[in-house]
Parts: sequence; C-alpha cells; structure tokens
Amino acid sequence: MINIITKNHGGAVHVQEHFEYIRCGLNYVGENVKYSHGIDGDPLWLEDGVNVVLECFEEGEMIVELIKLKLRFPKSKLIVVVTEMLKDGIFNSAMAPAQAEGHYSDLSYWQIRSYNFYQLIPYIDGLVLYAEALIPGYKEFGKPIFYLPLAAPPGQPLRQHFPLKDKNIDAVFSGSITLTRAELIERLRTRNYKVVALPSKTPEYIRDSYYARSKLVLGPKLGPETTLLSKWRAYYVLVNRHTHIFEQVSEQTDLDEYVYFANPRRTFVDECIDLIEHPDSFPLSRFNHFKESPELNYVDIFLKLKQFLTTSKATWFTT
Repeated sequence: MINIITKNHGGAVHVQEHFEYIRCGLNYVGENVKYSHGIDGDPLWLEDGVNVVLECFEEGEMIVELIKLKLRFPKSKLIVVVTEMLKDGIFNSAMAPAQAEGHYSDLSYWQIRSYNFYQLIPYIDGLVLYAEALIPGYKEFGKPIFYLPLAAPPGQPLRQHFPLKDKNIDAVFSGSITLTRAELIERLRTRNYKVVALPSKTPEYIRDSYYARSKLVLGPKLGPETTLLSKWRAYYVLVNRHTHIFEQVSEQTDLDEYVYFANPRRTFVDECIDLIEHPDSFPLSRFNHFKESPELNYVDIFLKLKQFLTTSKATWFTT
C-alpha cells in the first residue's frame, strides 16, 4: 500500500494531475494507492508503508507534523515529489530578473517554502522529480532520486473535443499569468481573436471544458529568459491530442520531439494566428508518435517507480 498525502495542498484541485498520474500509474502495475487528507477519522500517515507528499510547504506546522510521524514510525518511508528548480538553497533563485514575474518575484515566499523543505530533508527517504533539469539541484542531499517521465497511459480515453465548427474559442491558456504571458494574450485579442486565460488553480473539469471548445492551446514561456519547458502543460496537450503551440526554450526534455514549437524566426503571435486560421496545418502525427514512444513506456516507467518506492534498499533511478 502506498499513501499519497494531500493535506498541505488544501483543496488540491490545482495539483490533481500530479497526484492522479502517480496513483493511476501505480494502480496499473498492481500497486494499491490511497489518498490521505488528514480528515477526522482517517490517519494521515501509513505506519508501515510508503508515504508520498508533493512539495509545497508554506506552513511550518505541516513540516512539524510530518517529522513527528516519521520519528514515531521509523519503519515507514517518506518520499517527496519536487517540482521547483533549486539553486543556492532557494527554490527558483536561478530565475533572471526578467523572468521573475507574478508570484515568482516574491522572494520571501520562496525563502519560507525553501526553509521548510530543508527542515524535512533529514527525514526524507527519497525524491521524485518530473523534469530532468531539476536533478542537479537535488543531488547535493545525497538522497535517492527517481526521475519520473511523463508517458501516455495505455488505452486512456480522450477528453472531450468539440467539432471544429463548434469551437467558439480561438485560443486558451491555463496557468500563472505573468506580464509576459498577459502581453501575448492581449496582442492576440487586439487582432480580434477570442482568447481565454484560466488561472493556475482552475479545477480540471473546468479547464477540460474550455480546452474542448478551443481551436488552439497556448504554451508561452513564463518570461523572456525562461529556459525550462512547462512539462505538465506539454504532457496534457499531448496525451489529450489538443492542437497547441509552445515557445522554444533552451533546456531539452524527453517531450521535445513530440511538442509543436513555434518557429523562433517568426513572432509567436504570428505562429499562433497561422494555426488558428489553418488548423489543418497542425501535424497530428506527433500525438501518435508520443503515444507509441518506446522511450516513454508507461508500464516500464511505473514498474520502476514501484520498485523505487517499495524496495527496502534505496536505489538511484535517474536518466
């Protein structure tokens, strides 16, 4: 049995896909997984098993609770899933000033969140990361690391798609609205295109509805100096076969060959307009290549994750 702790994420609607990707994948390879939200009558901690928590410790009380539980039940395991770039002891400290927009510019927020994470390090049995580029920042802790690629589940039904004639939204974006992204959206709107911007904490069922009736899903960079691809955004459009376009970034990932990137010699706005006006020009073959990728074998990935989580002797699993 594996226990996924969600208490530190409140309603957890904005991170549902993170939790469900792990739960469904482990279920598929025969591992029972349950959620624990600290609800009265249901213990938060699995006393003799594996406890998985997604990093985002904004309050110190959660750290204290996890440490106490780990000390009380030393035979249990604590695995932390991390999603933020770590450098010089602070999450996202490597961002260039032009990139630090929105909540990414709130240094005190990242200092508190980083400090809380560091308090938990001695009690962590392993780390799981979704992005290859994050690995160097976490190696310093000497903890076992598992890089978890994002792969297409076998036989997963597609989310709803409206027929093209019924799609009444030209483009949609879901995520943190930084100044850079807001300017892009406004440039499209001034060209008389209907663009919907969904906040990052939009529930998945609402996001699905907007994506279903949109001609194009946008993947703009966080800021001008952004080097990392938003892998979860890319994964979502690939696995659900949404017409999309992403801005080029310098860091390479194992999704790059499937994602449709804008031509850097043209403006991103012009590239977006071309796809809105000519939807048939989108290379649909990319979706099949992603689903059938031998390098991203869903079953193999989750069998390895299961081994990483449940083996008595910690092992390194990295790309």
